[in-house]
Amino acid sequence: ISFFNGFKAQISKEKYLDYQILFANTYEEIKLVDEKVYDFQPYMQTLKKKFKDDLDTVAISFQKIVKSESTQIGKFLKKTENVKIPLYAVVDLAAGLDKNEHIGSILENMYYEVQDTLSQAANFRKSLDLFRVFSLALRNINYTEDYYVSPDKIDSLTEKKDFLRVFMGLTAAVSKQQGNEIKFTSDTYNLLNSKANEIFTFKNVLKSYRDGVIFLNPKGNSDSIRLRNYFKGCTKLLSTLTLLCDFVGKKKDANELKSLMLSIIKGSEMISSLKSKEYTRAVNLFSSIVLNSELNGKSGKVARFIGKYGVFMGQIADAKTSEQVQETLEYFAAPVGSWRDKSRDKFSMAIDSYVGLGLRSGPDSTRTFVSTPVGLSFNFSPLKNNSIGLSLLTSFIDLGAITSFRFKDNSSTLAPIYLKQIVSPGAFLSVHHKRTPVFLNIGYQKSSSLNSINSNGNSNQLTSNWRLSGSLNVNIPITYIIKR
Repeated sequence: ISFFNGFKAQISKEKYLDYQILFANTYEEIKLVDEKVYDFQPYMQTLKKKFKDDLDTVAISFQKIVKSESTQIGKFLKKTENVKIPLYAVVDLAAGLDKNEHIGSILENMYYEVQDTLSQAANFRKSLDLFRVFSLALRNINYTEDYYVSPDKIDSLTEKKDFLRVFMGLTAAVSKQQGNEIKFTSDTYNLLNSKANEIFTFKNVLKSYRDGVIFLNPKGNSDSIRLRNYFKGCTKLLSTLTLLCDFVGKKKDANELKSLMLSIIKGSEMISSLKSKEYTRAVNLFSSIVLNSELNGKSGKVARFIGKYGVFMGQIADAKTSEQVQETLEYFAAPVGSWRDKSRDKFSMAIDSYVGLGLRSGPDSTRTFVSTPVGLSFNFSPLKNNSIGLSLLTSFIDLGAITSFRFKDNSSTLAPIYLKQIVSPGAFLSVHHKRTPVFLNIGYQKSSSLNSINSNGNSNQLTSNWRLSGSLNVNIPITYIIKR
């Protein structure tokens, strides 16, 4: 219930109009959340539908937020051109593709005024304009079904150097002649003209276009195949943007621009996922775009909200059964760094601890003991359904003697305990099922010198031995270092 209360409190904040525009259907429904959420099954089915409704229109809603002067993101972008122009390009492309506009048609209208001609935003606009020049130059004059000329015609340009030179010259001339009509600046012409002799580079640009055009023309035996091919073509076509970045500014500028261009590609892939009803993947892409947009302040809070709750909405929307809905709820309602993460994440590394009972055998005896190893764990989820989690734990210390004493006496003051007394190196293989925090640990460990604690003082072993051990432990992750 605390997770839902947090969700409700965030999405209902009046000053964050962003949430209410982006997730309008969810906002209206989440206002009804109260103590009845404990009976969540019938409630979640209604909420799941609202999640889907909001995610299906997220591209249009996000475009509204970005271009509004009343939202936190809109207010921030008004003051920050270097963030605004790339984000405008992402939302315009995504919204156009969501409305089933052809990517070539969308590109024709992607022009943005820039105030600072020496800024990163200006360099971004230059790269985008070069992309638009080539898109228009390769457009099919007799456009009926295929927007661009056929791949074999593009091949004829790349195979003959003289043809390519003529094509580049004509492209530069048209960009100058029709600059005002199709909104190209003189920078576009100057860039093309100055780079006209770099035939090899332009040859690669055209090949990249060709790779995209092959898939853009609808082909396949089913709507899903045609849809997948079309967006595969969009991704390949947009990858040309990263090549064109090398024409603009210094090498450092080009590398930064390439990072921004990847967000445009993610925008296309997000729409592809939404149209295929792959909500979790779509939200992950959406979150990546927003979180990498250098939004800060209140707009940064919006980005983090999308990153946290958007992924939750996507996974609920993708859930096929009530069991999967419940598992998702348990995962997101769990504390940060929960043991559940070990079966959900493909790989993680954590500073870890366990508490439990076990049996260990050494050269002198076999006995039960309280197992409390602390160390570095490497965690894997080897099965496709994430039902089993495996961990390799390298222990540094063991707090078993202290834990055993505190089970019996939680108020007495302990005698001084030094680090050297609890050092206990070892290695364990741990396995657990996703539904339980109980782990089976099997390993080899050197016992600590601290043997036991009582009210009169501490008992230490003269020698520490290596022992085989097996135990059932409750896992308590301390902090995650890596999660993937």
